[in-house]
Amino acid sequence: MPAILLICAVIVTIAVVAIAVATVRSSNRLVKSLEEVSRLSADLQQWMVQARQVTENAQEVLGSIREAVEPVKRVTERFEDLGDRAARLSEAVLDEVETPVRAAVALTRGIRTGTAYFFDRVSSRFKIGRHAADGGFRHE
Repeated sequence: MPAILLICAVIVTIAVVAIAVATVRSSNRLVKSLEEVSRLSADLQQWMVQARQVTENAQEVLGSIREAVEPVKRVTERFEDLGDRAARLSEAVLDEVETPVRAAVALTRGIRTGTAYFFDRVSSRFKIGRHAADGGFRHE
């Protein structure tokens, strides 16, 4: 029996050694994992600081934009008023000028047409029946 006890003692010792080795290896892995987590948390803290800075910068930019929007809005309203006034002025000028100009153009066309007709009639009247001795027309 002592041999059986010796064999059992050896088996128990081997099991304890295997458990100790497994425990040491897992504790090493746990230490490495904890170190990695601590590095990641440090990186995460840096990212959080950068995110805060970006957020603060974005808030400053938005504040600047808000300050610039009102003057731009006022300028666009002024341009809109100016455009409306220019359109009304142009319309008034066209209303006042268009009718007399059209009348003057119509009168000019009428005078041209009448004058052309008159000269055609006068020139054709003098041409008819006035033959020259050589068979041509006399032009005065």
